[in-house]
Amino acid sequence: MKPRKHKRPWNLLLATALSASALSATGCGKTAFVVASIEAQQQAPGVFTVPPKVDLLLVQDDSGSIMEIHQAMARQMPEFLRSLQGKGWDYHFTSIPLTAQRDVTQVVASQHDANWGSEWTPPYPGAPFSLSTPGTIVPQFFVKPGQYTGFLSYADTNSRLNGLEPGLANITRTLYGSASGTGFLRDDALLVVLVVGNGNDTSGVTKCLQNGYRVDYENLSVAPTDCQKDGVPVSNPTGTRASSFAEYKAQLQAVKPAASQTKFYAAVAANTGSCLGSTAWQGLRYQQMARDTGGQSYDICTKSVSSVLSSLSESLTAQKLLLRTRYLFIDREADVSTIVVTKVVNGVAQTIPQDTANGWSYLGYRENLFAIDYPVEMNLATGYAIELHGSAKLTGTETATVSFKHKGWQNSAQ
Repeated sequence: MKPRKHKRPWNLLLATALSASALSATGCGKTAFVVASIEAQQQAPGVFTVPPKVDLLLVQDDSGSIMEIHQAMARQMPEFLRSLQGKGWDYHFTSIPLTAQRDVTQVVASQHDANWGSEWTPPYPGAPFSLSTPGTIVPQFFVKPGQYTGFLSYADTNSRLNGLEPGLANITRTLYGSASGTGFLRDDALLVVLVVGNGNDTSGVTKCLQNGYRVDYENLSVAPTDCQKDGVPVSNPTGTRASSFAEYKAQLQAVKPAASQTKFYAAVAANTGSCLGSTAWQGLRYQQMARDTGGQSYDICTKSVSSVLSSLSESLTAQKLLLRTRYLFIDREADVSTIVVTKVVNGVAQTIPQDTANGWSYLGYRENLFAIDYPVEMNLATGYAIELHGSAKLTGTETATVSFKHKGWQNSAQ
């Protein structure tokens, strides 16, 4: 097996070139060596560098009623994932059926994941390259965008639940189950769940037989008989739609350290009726989950897959612009007296002072710092860190440039 190769950070190459050019003959056999300053550009999460992390779970209706939507998703999702990295995201992606229990066996990751080998792209200067780096996909689950085969096909459709749709139950079961052992989930990342379907969730809702139809337990007008919850018989029915929804919402928001790290998106039927040639039920509970988590809903009966993905991308961009960067990273130890931090706001450059109130301070080598500190701590990073304080922190499209000389390097002549 050939050893893995990986790209050297561009500022390391720049430093090598500058150091080489600093050597020149001065006559009479003497050579002067001048230490050159190197420059590393850092950008806020709203642009490209120090990319914020997002774990994206696609959940597809497996009833078979909107398979043309899923076929379009399989064609367009790989390009959407590639565009995420181009727009400044460090993403993970996988998908599951809405109701059938299926283990996660493949996870796609951006090129900031070490599984890309020689195609790996450092997320920031000095980023460690190792399959054991926290947040890396477990190798046996990793695939590139064009290699992913987990999208729904006709063979995956079923009607075994006879109208029941335990979508939220299946999502939480997967997140706490098979997905957690793959590297898909990262504590320092956003979680985005996108449900695509034309039904309504019945997770945790007890339904009993009344006049030949399944009726919510709380709406029964007769004594409960033949009751089921998520397709499983229950002898002592309890609970309501509201209580079951609250339970699954709490589980979903507890997947990450902070509830605000979870966003739910619902591409579902906006109304009950005809939808893409079949009968649809308004996805009320999916829509409510989207509202309650700060996500968004789309009418899958009238919106194309491309428009849904485009809107999702815009929503992610809006969230990214709210993120604030606290730490910059350089790829080697610096002589603190030579560090110059320049911040660019709306095209105007301003030098940031070395100050613990509204400037910067040099921390040296640090492990597992949250590069983003607002609105929630995200993006664990390791390296030589410069901490920004107060108004010096980067938000939105603000950028910063760091120039410095290596610690211990001195000008010399002989």
